[in-house]
Amino acid sequence: MKEILEAKRRRQQELIDAIRAASPEELEASAEKIRAVMRALKGGRRQRMTPPPKRGD
Repeated sequence: MKEILEAKRRRQQELIDAIRAASPEELEASAEKIRAVMRALKGGRRQRMTPPPKRGD
């Protein structure tokens, strides 16, 4: 369990360092990609999966 938590903290710190090292242009480009996906999801509806075929029929 201790190794898992240490790895999680390490990955979190790596992400924070990457964000701090990124240029404002890189951050804005990433933010725009996220906004585009969120706009696309806003109008769309989730599709229902068809139920699995019944066995033995």
